[in-house]
Amino acid sequence: MRTIKGLRAEELLFERLQPGIRFRGKVHSIFSSTMNLMEEGGRLWTVSIERQIYLPGTLEISGKINFEEYHDLLGKPVHLASGMLIFGHSFQVDLSDLLVRKPPERNATAMGPGNPKDNLEETLKELRRKGKRGGCLSFFLPGSPEGYLEKAFQERILQMKRTGDFRKILGLGLGLTPSGDDFALGFMAMASYLQESFVRDTAQKLKTLLEQETVSTTEVSLQMLHFGKEGRFPGDLTDFCEEVLYGNDPEKRNYTMEKLLNIGSISGTDMASGALFALQLNLEQQCGGNDDKKS
Repeated sequence: MRTIKGLRAEELLFERLQPGIRFRGKVHSIFSSTMNLMEEGGRLWTVSIERQIYLPGTLEISGKINFEEYHDLLGKPVHLASGMLIFGHSFQVDLSDLLVRKPPERNATAMGPGNPKDNLEETLKELRRKGKRGGCLSFFLPGSPEGYLEKAFQERILQMKRTGDFRKILGLGLGLTPSGDDFALGFMAMASYLQESFVRDTAQKLKTLLEQETVSTTEVSLQMLHFGKEGRFPGDLTDFCEEVLYGNDPEKRNYTMEKLLNIGSISGTDMASGALFALQLNLEQQCGGNDDKKS
């Protein structure tokens, strides 16, 4: 059996991988650089190649590995025994020197006051130019949307802007994390920086909706949203939010956006769209109302 060294585990998963903990589950889904596990009880975790950023619920391993070579593990058992996370009869991850990875500290104070209004306008221009179509970006694009989904997002985001209700957005879209869910995650991330605002209240309504466990979406996406509800967001997303809010360097801001846009097929674009939508809505409310403009 192949043995792979475990490097770091996000703090929630780190706690579940300690000696004496009963960890049992199965392989849920497999991709080239990641493998998702479903623990007994339904919580999803991720095993990944080494990353430079914080990712909620993720165990990072050393070396180069293509998880798709282990496609036969799909649905097979995973368990913790003697300091090893064991995947069927194929490989095991040595947890003896595992480090804990915690969410990064917020950098708002160190970065200064920034100019969110101007940064928003400039970042929207770049997003329209570099973002990937097919999802929530359609809300910010001029003219008629292309296809059913883009039209649906344009209409439903506008409706949500008026009502604060995410129910018609969550679960809408394609893939393991539908565009509507990625948009909601970006919204929650930006809202977490906006104290005592209409946007913060809207994000709280979204969290309450998630707590009711009535959202119909994929298991992977639902876990992502629950991490967001707990204030745990991918590092590329929080870096992007902080640069837009507090940054003064256009090149650095564009760099963080490009890193975010590289997440998934269009997931990063949808997250960026949700974050910028939240900031736009917050600025509109500060000016005295919701005028339904897209900037």
